[in-house]
Amino acid sequence: QINLDLAVDPKTSMKKLETIINQVGKAVADDPELKNEIIEAPKFVRVSDFTGNSITIKIMGKTTGGQQLEIKSIFYRKLKNAFDKEGIKLAVLPTQYQQTKK
Repeated sequence: QINLDLAVDPKTSMKKLETIINQVGKAVADDPELKNEIIEAPKFVRVSDFTGNSITIKIMGKTTGGQQLEIKSIFYRKLKNAFDKEGIKLAVLPTQYQQTKK
């Protein structure tokens, strides 16, 4: 099981975010080297939290046994590239902000 929580900037368009996450998940699942390891592509499932600083979304997928960490890493790399291309920003959470101010 791939079970991810991802916090993004609260100004992010949910429609755009969901589309990008699902496209990246499908691209990972369609990769010839990975397709036999993925049972269900990682996809946007729901908004799980909302604050003034962030929107947390749930991403889930299914892999064959023992492959979730490798698939998760590949998914994150591709998602980061897609976010950069589309201008989607991750949330700066209060604890991160405090650490950068010191």
